[in-house]
Amino acid sequence: MYYNRLPWNKRVKKERQNRFWTQEELAEKLGTDPRTVRRWECGKGKPRYLHIRGLSKLFGKTPEQLGFTDIEDDNT
Repeated sequence: MYYNRLPWNKRVKKERQNRFWTQEELAEKLGTDPRTVRRWECGKGKPRYLHIRGLSKLFGKTPEQLGFTDIEDDNT
Protein backbone atom coordinates (compact mmCIF):
# COMPACT_ATOMS: atom_id res chain seq x y z
CA MET A 1 0.00 0.00 0.00
CA TYR A 2 1.22 3.50 -0.86
CA TYR A 3 0.74 4.87 2.68
CA ASN A 4 2.99 2.18 4.17
CA ARG A 5 5.87 3.29 1.95
CA LEU A 6 5.75 6.89 3.16
CA PRO A 7 8.38 8.02 5.68
CA TRP A 8 7.11 8.93 9.15
CA ASN A 9 7.20 12.69 8.50
CA LYS A 10 4.98 12.39 5.41
CA ARG A 11 2.57 10.13 7.32
CA VAL A 12 2.25 12.68 10.12
CA LYS A 13 1.59 15.44 7.60
CA LYS A 14 -0.97 13.31 5.74
CA GLU A 15 -2.80 12.43 8.96
CA ARG A 16 -2.90 16.10 9.97
CA GLN A 17 -4.17 17.16 6.55
CA ASN A 18 -6.79 14.39 6.52
CA ARG A 19 -8.28 16.04 9.61
CA PHE A 20 -8.05 19.53 8.05
CA TRP A 21 -5.85 20.70 10.94
CA THR A 22 -3.24 23.39 10.53
CA GLN A 23 0.25 22.90 11.89
CA GLU A 24 -0.69 25.38 14.59
CA GLU A 25 -3.74 23.34 15.59
CA LEU A 26 -1.73 20.13 15.79
CA ALA A 27 0.96 21.87 17.83
CA GLU A 28 -1.66 23.16 20.26
CA LYS A 29 -3.19 19.70 20.67
CA LEU A 30 0.27 18.28 21.43
CA GLY A 31 1.39 21.14 23.65
CA THR A 32 4.29 22.11 21.42
CA ASP A 33 5.30 24.92 19.11
CA PRO A 34 4.12 25.15 15.47
CA ARG A 35 7.76 25.49 14.38
CA THR A 36 8.39 22.07 15.89
CA VAL A 37 5.57 20.54 13.82
CA ARG A 38 6.96 22.23 10.69
CA ARG A 39 10.41 20.76 11.41
CA TRP A 40 8.91 17.29 11.85
CA GLU A 41 6.96 17.47 8.61
CA CYS A 42 10.07 18.62 6.71
CA GLY A 43 12.07 15.78 8.24
CA LYS A 44 14.47 18.19 9.97
CA GLY A 45 13.65 16.86 13.41
CA LYS A 46 12.00 13.85 14.98
CA PRO A 47 9.33 13.91 17.69
CA ARG A 48 10.32 12.84 21.17
CA TYR A 49 8.68 9.77 22.66
CA LEU A 50 6.09 11.89 24.47
CA HIS A 51 5.01 13.53 21.22
CA ILE A 52 5.00 10.22 19.34
CA ARG A 53 2.57 8.88 21.94
CA GLY A 54 0.46 12.04 21.54
CA LEU A 55 0.43 11.73 17.75
CA SER A 56 -0.60 8.09 18.05
CA LYS A 57 -3.47 8.96 20.35
CA LEU A 58 -4.67 11.89 18.23
CA PHE A 59 -4.52 9.93 14.99
CA GLY A 60 -5.76 6.61 16.40
CA LYS A 61 -2.74 4.71 15.08
CA THR A 62 0.16 2.90 16.66
CA PRO A 63 3.62 4.46 16.46
CA GLU A 64 4.56 1.72 14.01
CA GLN A 65 1.59 2.57 11.77
CA LEU A 66 2.85 6.15 11.72
CA GLY A 67 6.29 4.95 10.65
CA PHE A 68 8.13 5.22 13.96
CA THR A 69 10.05 1.98 14.14
CA ASP A 70 13.01 2.95 16.33
CA ILE A 71 11.43 4.93 19.14
CA GLU A 72 13.06 5.21 22.53
CA ASP A 73 11.55 6.48 25.74
CA ASP A 74 13.11 9.88 26.58
CA ASN A 75 12.52 9.28 30.27
CA THR A 76 15.01 6.43 30.61
